[in-house]
Amino acid sequence: MTEVYYKASPYSSEQYNAEINLPDNHWLSVSVYADRHYNGDLSTKLINSTLDTKITSKKHLEEFNFRDIYLPSDEYEYGLQKYIPHPKWVKRNKKLMAINTGSNALYDIDDLYVEKNEKGKVLTLIKCGDSENPIARKCEQEFVLEPEMKVRISAVFQSMYLHDWKIIQLKAKRVVQGFIVEPKNYNGV
Repeated sequence: MTEVYYKASPYSSEQYNAEINLPDNHWLSVSVYADRHYNGDLSTKLINSTLDTKITSKKHLEEFNFRDIYLPSDEYEYGLQKYIPHPKWVKRNKKLMAINTGSNALYDIDDLYVEKNEKGKVLTLIKCGDSENPIARKCEQEFVLEPEMKVRISAVFQSMYLHDWKIIQLKAKRVVQGFIVEPKNYNGV
């Protein structure tokens, strides 16, 4: 097994700015959300991105061509279930792109990947989408540290490292868990 290397926070803004849009850069951004920003219910977040449970009217969905609606597929990549954009959203998107640019490419449609436990609770959500630089697609991975902490973690990395999502999650989790203070070890410092 090869050693996976990800850089720490930017120690040189010049180097960061020079590398961030390269497709194989190793920069990783991790954010921690707690308190009122916690919102650790990833299952609800996923439910609000799926067709059957979207909280709006069907008429509204049809008017906007099912924009931002994803459907579960039978495909799995790296242990994650892939969700696909609603076909009517894709069709409308391609039509608008053809009218506006002459291209048949998709615009602003992300790939969605989900890890669930055996009871169907969402443990990890990953969205990979286009950045300003199309060869440097970025993924945002979200997961929650429960029961250890009421914390939601977001990690942003290049899509070429999607296969390392478990390693990224494990290492981010270890760093954040390092802030846990056990009452029996607390010296009042």
